[in-house]
Amino acid sequence: MRRIVLFMLLAAAGCSRAGQPNGQPEGEVQGRTVSVVTGGVPGAGEAEVIGGDEAALREFVGRALQYIGEGEATTVLIGALPDDLPFELPLPEGSRVIGSTVRSSQAGGTEVILDVDMPPEAVVTFYQEQLLQGGWEEAPDYGSGVGFVSASWPSTVLCLNQDEAQISINALAVPDKATDVRLHIQSPVRYSSCDPQVYGPYDEASAMIPELIAPEASVVQSGGSSSGDGMADTSASLTTDLSPAELAESYADQLREAGWIQIAREAAEELAWSTWSTTDEEGQQWAGMLLVAANPVVSDRVFAWFRVERAE
Repeated sequence: MRRIVLFMLLAAAGCSRAGQPNGQPEGEVQGRTVSVVTGGVPGAGEAEVIGGDEAALREFVGRALQYIGEGEATTVLIGALPDDLPFELPLPEGSRVIGSTVRSSQAGGTEVILDVDMPPEAVVTFYQEQLLQGGWEEAPDYGSGVGFVSASWPSTVLCLNQDEAQISINALAVPDKATDVRLHIQSPVRYSSCDPQVYGPYDEASAMIPELIAPEASVVQSGGSSSGDGMADTSASLTTDLSPAELAESYADQLREAGWIQIAREAAEELAWSTWSTTDEEGQQWAGMLLVAANPVVSDRVFAWFRVERAE
């Protein structure tokens, strides 16, 4: 999120000096205060810059992006791509380059932000088709059992010769605006997502927990997971307008889609629970329990927990 705001700050400086460039965020100068709309990304809010001029703003952005003590150089390109990418980066027709951040360290890599007039799923498909034709491979899905998550951006990760280069593509629909696209590029790659020795399957219990996506307008604020000795669990605290019963039913639908069979359930105003059973590909039977409870102190906060255990 910090990078989003900083890009907007630089755009604001341009607006304050030369009016509103075509396609830049709307800037309104009032004395020494510049208010900038961040582009409509959900949850991004609004950035306000107070005081200084363009030179001071650029100095601040440069210092804010420095990683003290790590010796990493950072270059910010406004409205441009790096000219030394290790491969030819395809761009969907009509794309607008918002900017790029290039970090000198191997782990830092390059981030590119685009506006694209295509649905998010179509953006991901575009990069899959373009790069796979050029000899890239898509990182496998190891069934990592991520548990409770907020609604995710359509995304994928592709690798070139496993560790020569890697690109992560994320695309987010923004209401009444172009799709917000983030490309994170690494070359060479220290830990390749296509290397099974680095990102292999999780333990068998964790792999039995499916991705449980929060319903629309519900956001996972925090969460955790644990596993061991034939069991695994995942938990999360969510902000939502749904009741525990409504949220539990949304997760129950996803468990059914993942092959789990509901055994029993009960729902009250403050608490909903259900028990589950499934059998894996090896014929091993698993038991599961889903619990969703209201926070007694914060009215829009709900706690969710799902546990799986191997049947002996």
